[in-house]
Amino acid sequence: MKKFGKALICLGLACSFTFAGCSLVQRNTDRYLNRTVATAGNITITKQDLLSAYNSYGYQYVQNYNYTAEKAIKTTLDGLIDRKLVLGEAKKAIRLTDDGRVAYFKNDDEVATLYNQNVWQNSIWQQVFDGINQQISSYEKEIKAEKGLDTTTDSKDEEKPEFDPYKEYEKKVIYGIDL
Repeated sequence: MKKFGKALICLGLACSFTFAGCSLVQRNTDRYLNRTVATAGNITITKQDLLSAYNSYGYQYVQNYNYTAEKAIKTTLDGLIDRKLVLGEAKKAIRLTDDGRVAYFKNDDEVATLYNQNVWQNSIWQQVFDGINQQISSYEKEIKAEKGLDTTTDSKDEEKPEFDPYKEYEKKVIYGIDL
Protein backbone atom coordinates (compact mmCIF):
# COMPACT_ATOMS: atom_id res chain seq x y z
CA MET A 1 0.00 0.00 0.00
CA LYS A 2 2.89 2.34 0.75
CA LYS A 3 4.31 1.75 -2.70
CA PHE A 4 0.92 2.42 -4.28
CA GLY A 5 0.54 5.69 -2.31
CA LYS A 6 4.01 6.88 -3.31
CA ALA A 7 3.33 5.97 -6.95
CA LEU A 8 0.02 7.82 -6.83
CA ILE A 9 1.67 10.96 -5.41
CA CYS A 10 4.44 10.77 -8.03
CA LEU A 11 1.86 10.29 -10.76
CA GLY A 12 -0.12 13.30 -9.48
CA LEU A 13 2.99 15.50 -9.43
CA ALA A 14 3.99 14.33 -12.91
CA CYS A 15 0.51 15.11 -14.25
CA SER A 16 0.44 18.56 -12.64
CA PHE A 17 3.83 19.46 -14.14
CA THR A 18 2.79 18.08 -17.51
CA PHE A 19 -0.52 19.95 -17.61
CA ALA A 20 1.10 23.16 -16.35
CA GLY A 21 3.48 22.97 -19.31
CA CYS A 22 4.86 26.30 -20.54
CA SER A 23 2.55 28.36 -18.36
CA LEU A 24 4.66 27.42 -15.37
CA VAL A 25 7.54 29.63 -16.55
CA GLN A 26 6.61 32.83 -18.38
CA ARG A 27 8.59 35.69 -19.89
CA ASN A 28 8.05 39.17 -18.50
CA THR A 29 7.07 40.80 -21.81
CA ASP A 30 7.05 44.37 -20.50
CA ARG A 31 10.60 44.09 -19.26
CA TYR A 32 11.64 42.23 -22.41
CA LEU A 33 10.19 44.80 -24.84
CA ASN A 34 11.31 47.86 -22.85
CA ARG A 35 14.95 46.86 -22.81
CA THR A 36 17.23 49.43 -24.38
CA VAL A 37 18.75 48.23 -27.64
CA ALA A 38 20.70 51.36 -28.59
CA THR A 39 21.46 54.80 -27.22
CA ALA A 40 22.74 57.81 -29.11
CA GLY A 41 23.21 60.84 -26.87
CA ASN A 42 19.91 61.33 -25.11
CA ILE A 43 18.02 59.12 -27.57
CA THR A 44 17.16 55.58 -26.54
CA ILE A 45 15.73 52.90 -28.79
CA THR A 46 13.84 50.10 -27.09
CA LYS A 47 13.41 46.57 -28.36
CA GLN A 48 9.74 47.29 -29.00
CA ASP A 49 10.63 50.29 -31.22
CA LEU A 50 13.11 48.19 -33.16
CA LEU A 51 10.73 45.24 -33.57
CA SER A 52 7.85 47.39 -34.78
CA ALA A 53 10.10 49.28 -37.22
CA TYR A 54 11.62 46.07 -38.53
CA ASN A 55 8.18 44.51 -38.96
CA SER A 56 6.97 47.66 -40.75
CA TYR A 57 9.77 48.28 -43.23
CA GLY A 58 13.01 46.62 -42.11
CA TYR A 59 12.19 43.22 -43.53
CA GLN A 60 12.02 44.80 -46.99
CA TYR A 61 15.77 45.36 -46.89
CA VAL A 62 16.19 41.59 -46.79
CA GLN A 63 13.54 40.82 -49.40
CA ASN A 64 14.13 43.60 -51.91
CA TYR A 65 17.77 44.59 -51.46
CA ASN A 66 19.27 41.23 -50.47
CA TYR A 67 20.63 42.55 -47.17
CA THR A 68 21.60 40.12 -44.47
CA ALA A 69 19.34 40.14 -41.42
CA GLU A 70 22.08 41.79 -39.37
CA LYS A 71 22.60 44.59 -41.92
CA ALA A 72 18.82 45.10 -42.22
CA ILE A 73 18.51 45.47 -38.44
CA LYS A 74 21.43 47.94 -38.34
CA THR A 75 19.92 49.96 -41.19
CA THR A 76 16.54 50.00 -39.46
CA LEU A 77 18.21 51.06 -36.22
CA ASP A 78 20.04 53.88 -37.99
CA GLY A 79 16.75 55.02 -39.52
CA LEU A 80 15.07 55.03 -36.09
CA ILE A 81 17.88 57.11 -34.59
CA ASP A 82 17.77 59.58 -37.49
CA ARG A 83 13.99 59.86 -37.18
CA LYS A 84 14.14 60.55 -33.45
CA LEU A 85 16.86 63.17 -33.97
CA VAL A 86 14.82 64.98 -36.62
CA LEU A 87 11.64 64.82 -34.54
CA GLY A 88 13.48 66.16 -31.51
CA GLU A 89 14.81 69.13 -33.47
CA ALA A 90 11.38 69.76 -34.99
CA LYS A 91 9.75 69.75 -31.54
CA LYS A 92 12.28 72.33 -30.36
CA ALA A 93 11.77 74.57 -33.39
CA ILE A 94 8.02 74.30 -34.06
CA ARG A 95 5.74 75.21 -31.20
CA LEU A 96 2.79 77.40 -30.29
CA THR A 97 3.13 81.18 -30.05
CA ASP A 98 1.48 83.24 -27.35
CA ASP A 99 -1.55 83.89 -29.55
CA GLY A 100 -2.06 80.17 -30.29
CA ARG A 101 -0.53 79.94 -33.76
CA VAL A 102 1.92 77.24 -34.73
CA ALA A 103 5.22 78.87 -35.66
CA TYR A 104 8.82 78.03 -36.46
CA PHE A 105 11.31 79.50 -34.00
CA LYS A 106 14.81 80.14 -35.39
CA ASN A 107 16.00 80.67 -31.83
CA ASP A 108 14.22 81.24 -28.50
CA ASP A 109 12.90 84.69 -29.45
CA GLU A 110 12.84 84.99 -33.24
CA VAL A 111 9.75 83.64 -34.96
CA ALA A 112 10.01 82.81 -38.67
CA THR A 113 7.23 81.95 -41.07
CA LEU A 114 6.80 78.32 -41.94
CA TYR A 115 7.85 77.35 -45.44
CA ASN A 116 4.85 77.07 -47.71
CA GLN A 117 5.61 74.86 -50.67
CA ASN A 118 2.49 75.99 -52.50
CA VAL A 119 3.95 79.46 -53.07
CA TRP A 120 6.73 78.27 -55.38
CA GLN A 121 4.49 75.56 -56.74
CA ASN A 122 1.87 78.11 -57.80
CA SER A 123 4.49 80.28 -59.51
CA ILE A 124 5.78 77.28 -61.47
CA TRP A 125 2.24 76.35 -62.45
CA GLN A 126 1.63 79.92 -63.58
CA GLN A 127 4.76 79.86 -65.77
CA VAL A 128 3.74 76.53 -67.29
CA PHE A 129 0.16 77.63 -67.96
CA ASP A 130 1.33 80.93 -69.48
CA GLY A 131 3.69 79.04 -71.78
CA ILE A 132 0.98 76.60 -72.83
CA ASN A 133 -1.52 79.43 -73.42
CA GLN A 134 1.00 81.34 -75.54
CA GLN A 135 1.66 78.25 -77.66
CA ILE A 136 -2.05 77.61 -78.12
CA SER A 137 -2.72 81.22 -79.11
CA SER A 138 0.18 81.19 -81.60
CA TYR A 139 -1.16 77.95 -83.16
CA GLU A 140 -4.63 79.48 -83.26
CA LYS A 141 -3.31 82.55 -85.09
CA GLU A 142 -1.41 80.39 -87.59
CA ILE A 143 -4.47 78.26 -88.32
CA LYS A 144 -6.71 81.33 -88.71
CA ALA A 145 -4.15 82.91 -91.04
CA GLU A 146 -4.00 79.72 -93.16
CA LYS A 147 -7.78 79.53 -93.38
CA GLY A 148 -8.15 83.26 -94.07
CA LEU A 149 -10.23 83.93 -90.99
CA ASP A 150 -10.32 87.22 -89.14
CA THR A 151 -7.63 87.19 -86.46
CA THR A 152 -8.71 90.37 -84.70
CA THR A 153 -10.92 89.98 -81.67
CA ASP A 154 -12.72 92.53 -79.59
CA SER A 155 -11.54 92.28 -76.02
CA LYS A 156 -14.59 94.27 -74.95
CA ASP A 157 -16.93 91.40 -75.84
CA GLU A 158 -14.96 88.81 -73.91
CA GLU A 159 -15.91 88.35 -70.31
CA LYS A 160 -13.30 87.58 -67.74
CA PRO A 161 -13.89 84.33 -65.87
CA GLU A 162 -14.73 84.54 -62.19
CA PHE A 163 -12.24 81.82 -61.36
CA ASP A 164 -8.64 82.97 -61.27
CA PRO A 165 -6.38 79.97 -61.97
CA TYR A 166 -3.32 81.94 -60.89
CA LYS A 167 -4.56 82.86 -57.44
CA GLU A 168 -2.10 81.49 -54.93
CA TYR A 169 -3.23 78.92 -52.42
CA GLU A 170 -4.39 80.33 -49.13
CA LYS A 171 -4.67 78.15 -46.07
CA LYS A 172 -8.25 78.28 -44.85
CA VAL A 173 -8.18 75.66 -42.11
CA ILE A 174 -6.61 76.50 -38.75
CA TYR A 175 -5.68 73.56 -36.62
CA GLY A 176 -5.41 73.71 -32.85
CA ILE A 177 -2.47 71.63 -31.68
CA ASP A 178 -1.94 70.57 -28.10
CA LEU A 179 1.74 70.14 -27.48
